[in-house]
Amino acid sequence: MNGFLGSAILETAIGTAFLYLLLAVFCTAAVEWVATLLEARANTLRETIEQLLGDQELAAGVSLIGAFYRHPMISTLIKDGEHQSYLSPQAFGTAILDLAQSAKEWPDELPAGSVRTSLLALMRRCKGDPDLLHRGVEAWFNDAMRTASASYRKRTTAWAFGFAFAITIATNADTFVILGQPGRLPGWSSAAFHLTVWAWIARLTGWAVTTGAVSLGAPFWFGVLSRFVNLRPSEKSSPK
Repeated sequence: MNGFLGSAILETAIGTAFLYLLLAVFCTAAVEWVATLLEARANTLRETIEQLLGDQELAAGVSLIGAFYRHPMISTLIKDGEHQSYLSPQAFGTAILDLAQSAKEWPDELPAGSVRTSLLALMRRCKGDPDLLHRGVEAWFNDAMRTASASYRKRTTAWAFGFAFAITIATNADTFVILGQPGRLPGWSSAAFHLTVWAWIARLTGWAVTTGAVSLGAPFWFGVLSRFVNLRPSEKSSPK
């Protein structure tokens, strides 16, 4: 059976992907709103810096993390009392090495801490090459941020799933109904509540499928929809 696009199956797939995209736009926007409201990215960076530097002193009673935030290259991270959400590895490496060298006990006699241990290990590996040492400190920071970013993605994935579930229920977007009745828009009606037990099981399963699909996010479904549209058969001009 041929549809408007040359294939009823393709037409249904495009319609379903478009609906998922529409719902995912709201879901993605909600996740971004919560992330902004909670300053999630800025807090992730702040927590990572604290984990890297929090147990190290420059000298007795002088914390490295306090000196770090006062460093001219880093002080702009704090604006109007709010922590910014991005720090370049180059700025981090420059500030750390500058502070460590200014302690006049560089680095063997620095007080015990993770930074001292890491710097000594990097110096042994770099064999005194300052450029290699700087790149090593940058890589150390990047490794920590990759771990933090993975944790951040897990958190936002959980938020996305929660919002996707809420949006699915609010719109009664049952994937099985959508596939079985192409062109039917999701929504609630009085008839939607009068279902048999098995119909409710099917409805819950359809909601679960929609929730999983929508939680994948708007960029995912935009890419899928673009590929589906490219599969449409091209119209050939009739001979004159």
